[in-house]
Amino acid sequence: MNKTAKKLTVITICVLCAVGFSVFAYATINYDKIYGISFELTEAKPYTGEINNYHNGAEMFTSTIRDGEYEKTLEVVHVDILLDSVEIAFIPELPSREVYAGVRAVFNDNSFDIIWSADAKWSSSDEQVAIVRENGAIVPTGVGYTTITMEYSGKSISQTIKVALGEVAKLEFAQESAVLIIDKGKTIGDSSLTLLAYDSDGHAVDVSRDASVELTSDDEGVLYFKDLAMVAKDVGEAKVTAVFGGQSVSISVDVISSDSIYDIELDIEGVFYVGYSTVLPAYAVYGDGERFNVQWLANWTSADDKVLSVASGFVDANAEGGCDLTVSFMGISKTINCKVIQMGVN
Repeated sequence: MNKTAKKLTVITICVLCAVGFSVFAYATINYDKIYGISFELTEAKPYTGEINNYHNGAEMFTSTIRDGEYEKTLEVVHVDILLDSVEIAFIPELPSREVYAGVRAVFNDNSFDIIWSADAKWSSSDEQVAIVRENGAIVPTGVGYTTITMEYSGKSISQTIKVALGEVAKLEFAQESAVLIIDKGKTIGDSSLTLLAYDSDGHAVDVSRDASVELTSDDEGVLYFKDLAMVAKDVGEAKVTAVFGGQSVSISVDVISSDSIYDIELDIEGVFYVGYSTVLPAYAVYGDGERFNVQWLANWTSADDKVLSVASGFVDANAEGGCDLTVSFMGISKTINCKVIQMGVN
């Protein structure tokens, strides 16, 4: 479950208690940060008392803890499904749209924990409306009502949700712009674009490889599309337009010649820390100082893999010492002198 700054509201949830009767609860959960979650609660019977003392770690379920002079084993006495809404939009164009449900467990000492959803058992009463994956992801499959049930540590809880017909609210390219290189008639570089479709709640789905996406170029003399991939034909600029789910969006794509690249730039200081990994973008410079990232296309080498190892711009600092890193692209190379030190050492 995503523990970022969101306010999740669990409304009118039917608790299926071990003793066999149903009650209702309301809870507002404010995720101010990963640790220090604050709650405003109106408790469900038969569980009473304030919930406090947030535990972070599944080991608390089975171990004994010392409270003053007493030892006690924590037991789960109550569970909640955490949802940001009990109404989900079903968008036929976005079959992979998911809504994640979380799990809260309350223990016999009034403490609680936010449980990894995959540790619980999930089910849906009507899989023609929605299914629930093992990790707690609810996937709409149709329109109507279904009851989501979660079981954890001998306790269960159910929540009825409504799935209503929705629509694609916005399309967006993940890139602000794109560059293709043409070298001896061949297309070099990332020939695909990342296309995101949003619903009305702001949830995004990557539809880049969806067969129903329509991609067109306003100048097929510069580039054209083949199986959703761009093919460079000549140097120039073209506007690419995507149409999906009744929405459209455009992006500018530059096609440049390989011999117009005159430099490689690395924006780093050359200092790395033992045991840490770093991503190094490498920029090809062309035209009037314009540049684009060729990290995944370039060839990377390390003078000493025991000190620094590198692959596709991902650098691992293995041991203290000095080491040269070299990046090469289209016949242009750049070498930087690097130093690997322990964290906290100047």
